[in-house]
Amino acid sequence: MKFEFPLAGAKAPGDPMRVGIGAAKFGLKFNFYNNEHKGVYVSLYPQIEFAVPGAHPVEKGLAEPGQTLILPLLVQREFKYLTFVANGTIEQPIHDPAENTTGTLGFGFGRAITRHTAAMAEIRYTSTFDLQRERLLVVNSGLMPHSRQCGLVRECGTQRFLRPRHPAHLCWGWREVSAHAQ
Repeated sequence: MKFEFPLAGAKAPGDPMRVGIGAAKFGLKFNFYNNEHKGVYVSLYPQIEFAVPGAHPVEKGLAEPGQTLILPLLVQREFKYLTFVANGTIEQPIHDPAENTTGTLGFGFGRAITRHTAAMAEIRYTSTFDLQRERLLVVNSGLMPHSRQCGLVRECGTQRFLRPRHPAHLCWGWREVSAHAQ
């Protein structure tokens, strides 16, 4: 089970920086196929994203209005020296006719470096289903110190908006990721 409400920030040219609680997400992960012998795992991870009542994230530009139903399918394959993950996601806005349904296809891999650190990389493409709007290509890599409860990723990557006048940018940051208790 996951419940998150991130600290978000937004800045438009000529306006001051706005900071507050962004869009919250609630979800449940269903591991419906686990084959430890072959190292194959398949999960469905439905989530709902929404603006936190009282925090006014939509007015601050930190969240989209309405709610969004998020349906990711995750497939993981463990090999001798690395783990490969593929996922496909559909995001369907609810109660917001201005937003479009989008799809994401992503691939990633990771390798344990020590008992407590792993190196990871991913490439992910998001777009509306007509492949004409809201196109985004993301390439990330990072190191993840982990424990049995959760981990934080030190990541660096580039996000390229596949539209004119939207340059790529490089970002460094922390991102919390969930992990299974062993």
